[in-house]
Amino acid sequence: MFVESVASPPVSCSIQARYGALFRVSRAITVPRAPKELFHLLAGELRGVVDFDVLGFAHYDRAGGQCSFSVIETPTGRIPLVDCEPDETPTAWVYEHQEPLVIPFLARETRFSRVTTLLRSEGIQSLCVLPLRTAHRRLGSFGVGSQRPDAYSPEEVEFLSR
Repeated sequence: MFVESVASPPVSCSIQARYGALFRVSRAITVPRAPKELFHLLAGELRGVVDFDVLGFAHYDRAGGQCSFSVIETPTGRIPLVDCEPDETPTAWVYEHQEPLVIPFLARETRFSRVTTLLRSEGIQSLCVLPLRTAHRRLGSFGVGSQRPDAYSPEEVEFLSR
């Protein structure tokens, strides 16, 4: 499965604009809608919040034990989804632990080998994955990756976690 993509420009907007985008993101997840529609909306809003070269969303159905990767954007415009068990992915780790996961140097990461190998083949050097949830339930997780090493500072992760 492939999903088309457009690379994002660097985020160079004011803190007020970033908080505005973050507010729209938080409102978007409170309105009932199909996960695919939600993820496409979030992808557009996240461009005003954080720099990324790759963006992925994972929706988890805890009751059914199912995982679906709904959106993946990359520098080359498309990426094949890696064939691995959901629990072998950074998104599953974040979903289970409900805390951010930052991998500043993918070349040094020993967990999630299939996913990190695929991302590195796209030129991605660092990754930040965060839980995606409403006040009432877990939805899944989302990750942003950069072609720059160590691209996501603790301050940026804290901001995105809001």
